[in-house]
Amino acid sequence: MTYIVTGGAGFIGSCVVRALNDAGIDDIIVVDNVAKTDKWMNLRNKKCKEYIHKAAFLENLPKIGGGGVICRYPHGCMLVHHGAGL
Repeated sequence: MTYIVTGGAGFIGSCVVRALNDAGIDDIIVVDNVAKTDKWMNLRNKKCKEYIHKAAFLENLPKIGGGGVICRYPHGCMLVHHGAGL
C-alpha cells in the first residue's frame, strides 16, 4: 500500500512519516510546499518514495464525478491529510 502524506514536511506530517517508518513502511509519498522555508529539514532521516510539490499533486490527481478521486497505485493507497493549503 502506498501512503500519501499531505503536509508531510511540516512538524506533524513529518512525525506521521517517522511513525510509518518506525512501523517498517517507506512506500510513502510526501506532498508539501517547502518553497523558501526550512520545512525540508523535518524530512531528514526519514524514508519516503517521493516528494511531490502540492501544485503538481493537485494538478495530476485524477478526479471522478462527485469530487471523488481514483487511486492509481496497484496495491491501494491511504491518504493522511495534514496539508492546510491543499
